[in-house]
Amino acid sequence: MDKNTPEEVFALDIGTRSVVGIILAKEGKNYRILDHEIIEHENRAMYDGQIHNVNQVIEIVSTIKSNLEERNNKTLNRVAVAAAGRALYTIKSIAERNLSPFHEITEEEVKVMEWDAVRKALQKLDKDFRDINKQWNYHCVGYSVVKYMLGDQIIGNLIGQKGTKMSVEVLATFLPKVVVDSLLTVVYKCGFELDSLTLEPIAASYVVIPPNMRQLNVALVDIGAGTSDIAITREGSIIAYGMVPIAGDEITEKLCEEFLLDYDTGENVKRRLGFEETITFTDILGTTHIKERDEIIQAIDEAVDILALNVSTKIIDINGKLPHAVICIGGGSLTPRLPEKIAHHLNLPKERVGIRGSEIIKRVSGITEDMTGPFAVTPIGIAVNALEKGGLNLIKVEVNGTEVQLFEFGNPTVSDALIQRGISPADIYGAPGMALTFEINGKVKIIKGELGESSKVEVNGKEATLKTPLHNNDKIVFTPGKKGADAAAYIGDFLSEEVFKTIIVNGKAIKVEPDIFMNGRKVSSDQPVQDGCKIVFKEKEMILSDVFNYISIEGKKGSGKLITRINGEDADFTTPVKDGDKIDIYWGEPLL
Repeated sequence: MDKNTPEEVFALDIGTRSVVGIILAKEGKNYRILDHEIIEHENRAMYDGQIHNVNQVIEIVSTIKSNLEERNNKTLNRVAVAAAGRALYTIKSIAERNLSPFHEITEEEVKVMEWDAVRKALQKLDKDFRDINKQWNYHCVGYSVVKYMLGDQIIGNLIGQKGTKMSVEVLATFLPKVVVDSLLTVVYKCGFELDSLTLEPIAASYVVIPPNMRQLNVALVDIGAGTSDIAITREGSIIAYGMVPIAGDEITEKLCEEFLLDYDTGENVKRRLGFEETITFTDILGTTHIKERDEIIQAIDEAVDILALNVSTKIIDINGKLPHAVICIGGGSLTPRLPEKIAHHLNLPKERVGIRGSEIIKRVSGITEDMTGPFAVTPIGIAVNALEKGGLNLIKVEVNGTEVQLFEFGNPTVSDALIQRGISPADIYGAPGMALTFEINGKVKIIKGELGESSKVEVNGKEATLKTPLHNNDKIVFTPGKKGADAAAYIGDFLSEEVFKTIIVNGKAIKVEPDIFMNGRKVSSDQPVQDGCKIVFKEKEMILSDVFNYISIEGKKGSGKLITRINGEDADFTTPVKDGDKIDIYWGEPLL
C-alpha cells in the first residue's frame, strides 16, 4: 500500500488457528472493508497465541500479501498487527523515599521515585535480569501513576510538598520480548514496515465497547483457539486486562480424547456442533461414527465447564467484583453451553452473558459472509485501531552500543530509552549523599549530603538532555552520574554560646564546655555525629576544685595560704560554681 495513502490500512490478525489479512479504508467517520483473505494453519504453527513455527507463519502471511496485492493492484508496504493478550503484563509496584521534613519535594525527585517503581516491577517480572548490563526480558510499553502518598495520606501532586516520607504506586505495562520479536520477525521478513502494534484485547474492545459504553462494568472475553483474553471496562475507561491460557483448543483436544480423533477431525466436529443435529466422523482406527449433537456436547461438558470457570475466576480476579455483563467474541465463544456456564460461575442471569460478532461493530461496511461472526471482531478492531492511531509505533535506538526498542506513547525521549535499558535512576541523576538526621536537646537537625554529579548524555554526537526526543536509529552515549558525598559532622559543630558556662577566674573569662551525651553515653565534642542519634547538652556541674582543670596558679606556693573566693566571699574546694561566678584563687601572705 502506498505510504501516502493514510486513509487505508492493511492489518493482520495472526491467530492460533488462522491468519486474517484485511484492507480497511476510512471514509469520513465510517469504515469500509476493501478486501480480506483468511488462511488456516495446516499444522499447529502457534500455541496459546505465541508463534512457534516462524517460517510457516511467514509463508501464510506472504501468500495473503501476494493475493491481496494481485486482486487490488497495489503494493502493501506497511502492516498493523496485534500481540496476543497473553503477552500483556500489568504490574502494580510501589516505591518510597524518606525525606527531610524541611525539604521541598522537586519534580526531579518525584520522577526518580516513579522510575524506581518501574524498575521494581521489572524485577518482579524476571528476577534473573536485575543486572543493568544485561538486556531485560520485557519491553516496558508505558506506566501510569495510580496514586501518590505523602506520609499516610493520598495526595494529588507531590511537587512542592514537605513531609517525612513520600511514595508512589504505578501500574507498569510490559510485553515479553520473545512475543514482540517473533511477531516483528514475521513482519520484516515479509517485506513490511510496521505501521502499528496493538494488543488483541485493546483492538477488540476498541470496536466492541466504544467510550459511551465504558461507564458500565463490562467484561469483554475474546475466546480464541489458544487463549481467552479479557478486558474490563468501568467508570469510562478500560481498567484492566487479563488472560487465561486455555480456550477452544482444549475443547478440541477433549473431543479427540473422547472419540479417538486426530486434531483436524476434532476441530471439524467442534465447528459442526453449531449447526448440525447429527454428525458423522471417522476416528484414527478408521471406524465411522454417527453421533447426535447432544451426545457430543455431553462428552465435552467437563472441558467446557473448566474453561468457563477459568474465565470467570479471572474476570473476578482482575475486576475485583462481579461485572454487570460479559460480552464474548472470538471463534471459541461459539462453543455450546459456554455462555451459560460463564453466567452460572459469575452468578449472573443468562441474558447478561452474550456472544457478539462483527455485526456489533458500527460504521463498518463491506462485511461479507465469511467475515461475520465473533471471530472477525479482532481483525477489524486491529485495522480500525490503526486508522485511529490507537496502536503503538516502534523505533530502534542504541544506548551505549546496545539496541533498545521503544514503543511510542507520544514522543519517546532519552529517559524512555534509559528506563528500557534498565539504567538506575541513581546513575542517571547522581544520587545525593545520605543526610544526617539527629536530635539535639529534643530539636531535630538535618545536615544534607552533597548533591550528586548528574549524568551526561549525547544523541548522535550532540549534547542532549533526558527530555530530548528520539527518532529511529538514534545513537545515545550515556555517562553515569556520580553519587554525592554523605553528610558528616562533629558534635562540637553544634556547641552554641548559650550551652557554655562562663566563669571569671582571676579576672580572666573561661568558657566551660557542657557535659555531652549521645544516645545516653557521655562523649566529647570531637565525636562524629551518628545518623538518628539523640544528643543532649547539659550545663556542666562544677565545684571549686574543678576550676583547677582550666587554670594554673601564678606565684610560688611557699608557706602562704591559698586564697579561694567566689564572688568576693571565701569558698572551699567543694563550694558549687555557677555560670557567671567571679573566682579568685591565689597564694596569700606567708604565715608568721
